[in-house]
Amino acid sequence: MPRILLVPLDSRPSNTQFAQRLADIGGVELVMPARGALGGLHSGADGLELARFIADNATSCDAAIFSWDALLYGGLIQSRQPERGHHAVSAIREILATVDWSRVRGYSYATLPRLGISVSTAEQYSTHETVREYFILAEGTDSSEAADRRLSELLDQLGTDTADALLLWRRRNTANVAEAMSAAAALGLQHMHVAIEDNARQGPHLREERELKEHSLQLAAEGTPASFSFFDGADECACLLLAKAASELAGNRISQLQLSVHPKVPGADQYFGLYESRSLGDGLIALGKLLHTEYVYEDAELHWLVIHGVQPQPDYFLTPKNKYRDNPFLLPKEIVGSAPLFITDLAYCNGSNPLISQHIARMPEQWINGLVGFNTNFNALGVSAATLKMMQLGQNNLAERRFLLERLADDVVYQSMGRSQVIRYLMKQELDVLNFSGAHMLQKQECLNIARRVWLDWIEGPGIPVLERSRISNRAAHAVQFSFPWERTFEIEAMAPEVVT
Repeated sequence: MPRILLVPLDSRPSNTQFAQRLADIGGVELVMPARGALGGLHSGADGLELARFIADNATSCDAAIFSWDALLYGGLIQSRQPERGHHAVSAIREILATVDWSRVRGYSYATLPRLGISVSTAEQYSTHETVREYFILAEGTDSSEAADRRLSELLDQLGTDTADALLLWRRRNTANVAEAMSAAAALGLQHMHVAIEDNARQGPHLREERELKEHSLQLAAEGTPASFSFFDGADECACLLLAKAASELAGNRISQLQLSVHPKVPGADQYFGLYESRSLGDGLIALGKLLHTEYVYEDAELHWLVIHGVQPQPDYFLTPKNKYRDNPFLLPKEIVGSAPLFITDLAYCNGSNPLISQHIARMPEQWINGLVGFNTNFNALGVSAATLKMMQLGQNNLAERRFLLERLADDVVYQSMGRSQVIRYLMKQELDVLNFSGAHMLQKQECLNIARRVWLDWIEGPGIPVLERSRISNRAAHAVQFSFPWERTFEIEAMAPEVVT
């Protein structure tokens, strides 16, 4: 059994629980710091301690994967804070240099921050949106009088000092990514991935990415054996690099997936989401290259069905439900082939449309092997591609069903139905939906009770055929437990029993 070390971005389920589930599916032993040692919403990790964890454990593993943001800033939230201090790349590199990287395959990743600032309370959300719009207009292509007027208004809202500080923040983070790339090359790491986090089709991240790509070409010209990749997202990176490392340890075999994209018009090559700078088609190509996967249209061992919604992509919390829940174009009339289905639901951000899995479950020849529909387009696509790769490597059906059950509970049920009920309850209690850590224990318990009730209503009603077509027992579904690891409504952790039969 291959042994892989992972120091992820922070302690959220997408970076910890997801990676552990993929390791179980692929037959990998995962070595990871205690969750309490990773960054949270209000406090970052001790990056030097995490670097020492790598130095102490890497050579007992076949591969090591780590997040530069965790080591430099303490986590993703902290990397988005302009005023926050950080460790120098040189200090991290000095610790990592004690590892003999010729004996262990090294993989690392770093993020270019999203356009908005970090949000840890509801009060900060409007500022986040102001900053996002400011950056899009400041380095956008719209030179109209209306755009100039709006940019001036935003600059007045922010103030010149704040705008200058924001520009310095982006320069700081971009410089750190460039220095981390140089360090990865000098250390002898196998691969470094740069994630362009939750952005847009215009803004400073496009220029920053071009500069970093030029830097990677310069490093290649200097003879580094390290390879580099660039992709929109952030929360999918731990899973992506875990699957890449496991695949390369297993011999780097090209695997085949049957791929279907629905709807076919306007087409995967043209579709852009709200928070990405690349099209869906470009993303699928990039994922195939990163994970040594070839897409085919005839029957294969697994069938990847990507449902990408309508243009522009709706956001669950910003768009009326009839834009996606009552849209018949999101429900395929038929699915060609009989291979087990893995569904990636991009119909809207932050959750999965429950009607899709219910619709497919009514097709007599279709079996559901997996589903991912959380967060933004490329977060969901990246986790999906990584899971499919690990399925092909490991063939652990029980582990696959466990992860599927947790995604049904979280992506399909909580995010699309339960989350709004929890938000309404917290607002009635005059509590912050983005930070209810100060709530009374009974109020916190009621949030969990709401999530649990919504889940039970689904598995005892419309979800029955979905569970049947997923080969998940009613008993296993009833055993799912919920928690709010960051005590905010964005993240819930659905925990299924270890063995799903």
